[in-house]
Amino acid sequence: LGMNRAGTAPNAVEDRTGGTDVEVRLHGDPEQQFDSRWAKAPARAAFLAWATATIRRESAPGDLVHAHDLDTAPAGLAARKRGQHLVIDMHEVYSGRAGLPDTLRRVLRGFEDVALPRADGVVFVSDAARDHYAGRVDLPPHVVVTNSRSVDEVQPARPPVPRPSRLVYVGRLTADRGLEQVVRMMGLLPDHTLDVIGFGPLGPHLQDVAGRLGDDVADRITFGAPISIDDVVPTLAAFDVGVVTTEPTCANHELTVSNKLFEYAAAGLPVLLSDVEEHRRLVAAHPFGAIARTGAPRDLAAAVRTLTDDPDAWAAASAAARALAVDRSWDQEMVGLRGLYADLLGE
Repeated sequence: LGMNRAGTAPNAVEDRTGGTDVEVRLHGDPEQQFDSRWAKAPARAAFLAWATATIRRESAPGDLVHAHDLDTAPAGLAARKRGQHLVIDMHEVYSGRAGLPDTLRRVLRGFEDVALPRADGVVFVSDAARDHYAGRVDLPPHVVVTNSRSVDEVQPARPPVPRPSRLVYVGRLTADRGLEQVVRMMGLLPDHTLDVIGFGPLGPHLQDVAGRLGDDVADRITFGAPISIDDVVPTLAAFDVGVVTTEPTCANHELTVSNKLFEYAAAGLPVLLSDVEEHRRLVAAHPFGAIARTGAPRDLAAAVRTLTDDPDAWAAASAAARALAVDRSWDQEMVGLRGLYADLLGE
């Protein structure tokens, strides 16, 4: 049960859990249809009514309902009263997202504290997010499933290429990603290039910042269009360092991690990382990156140098990145998710 940003889509059946049939119920996402937060409220109410009616019509006691993110949980809780098993999949720290009014943040936090203990299972997107909620409420059985890639996508090892190091950022160009400071950082790395691949409202501003740094900097920064999800990892493998500089402006940014981190890891790239809790945890287990303060271009540049100046250091970080990609691959994460399903269904 979830919402699809592309709009209402046909239902799909996909087998990615090793033998479990999954019916995916999709609905248009009100987030993409209205600019005003209050204008979205009626659309979300309509979605919940649709979801609740769909569950009541098409599921039976004993079935398992997997509710994607907190905004689908009310429909799941309604179904649970009829004997269905409910798994709430927390894609983020919902009440800790950036830009929420204090009143709405308190309402969402209160709903989290009510909903999560009443679910039969919970899925978290990171270890730090799990610990955050475990410190607040008594959790039911739960697992962590990261936004990882399949193990067969992990690229083979390669030696560092003797050329100016190529940095890459892939993803949305929006606030709180530290992207302006990354662009400014390039003025301190005259032997490096940066490719910015993606789209978003910050794109024109970043290009303007690059232009104001002078031709010698702007000529080393390339802005490219988004690429297909299937092409992301092979494309990234041509670069030398990935960039994940999400700023710790809210609990969600501090405790969760971007998909791109695991895409860089699968490509074998060392990663420039912002100083947030989940990044620190991952680097402690697999030293695949260098952590720096996002607000200081000089600190960011120094961190990049630790990854690119010494070929042996680059090779060690690259090997650690690929080890992380294997250790936290979908093939491994799937085991825990299947186990949660099997326990709830008595299999």
